[in-house]
Amino acid sequence: MLTDKYFILIAKGKVNSANIIQKHTLTDLTGSAIDLGSYGPVARSAELMMKLHGIAMLVAWILCSNLGVFMARYYKANFQNHKLLGKAVWFVVHQICMYSALIFSVLGTVLIVIEKGIVPLEQGVLHAILGTTTLCLAFLQPIMAMMRCAPDHHLRPVFNWAHRIVGISVLVLGWLTVFWVTEFSTPVVSDIFEYLTYFVLAWVIVSHGTVIMYKNVKAGEVVKTLEDDRTLNILGMVYAMVLTFSVIALIIFVIIGV
Repeated sequence: MLTDKYFILIAKGKVNSANIIQKHTLTDLTGSAIDLGSYGPVARSAELMMKLHGIAMLVAWILCSNLGVFMARYYKANFQNHKLLGKAVWFVVHQICMYSALIFSVLGTVLIVIEKGIVPLEQGVLHAILGTTTLCLAFLQPIMAMMRCAPDHHLRPVFNWAHRIVGISVLVLGWLTVFWVTEFSTPVVSDIFEYLTYFVLAWVIVSHGTVIMYKNVKAGEVVKTLEDDRTLNILGMVYAMVLTFSVIALIIFVIIGV
């Protein structure tokens, strides 16, 4: 036992007014197993790959995927007087966002596999299981899209529902994967990160609710022109700006480790 080596864990937190220890806010561990009978400095765990992994996944599943879903859900009737790359604006923006989410997901997965291998999966770590499931379903989406039938085909509603169900599943799993990191302390996130993540989720929900209510109110009005709905465009821009700046803030917290 005396010759065994161990990973040394350290936690940092606060105490309340009664001097009772509260939940820790930061944790860390040594980068390798240490002989407790030896003396000398020890190296902390490698964080670079974990931070890069986290940044890539934040861009993929908090920013790109949410923007892509928002565009496809509410803006099909807008920009009818404009084309982007010869196609409907909403469709091209949706594709760019969702392919970007997939690319950043693959990048983030490669980074964490380099750092951890497949050990988290072998150990049944829920974050790794959820993340892998999310990535697999994300790959399924473009494959389904390439096989989609014509808009007037009798099976098109089947594709639409399958695409919608898989897409929503991927989005929900992506959020759950992010929240599972905040639930189990790691060296790269803290309570501040967790609270901001709750804010971002609340912002996404409120934004969807606001646009749904607005479109329901407008649904009874007669459309007299193909001009864009400027109010809807403003709501979309505000949504995208707040979401983007929130993700930038999350990335900063990941980088500085607070």
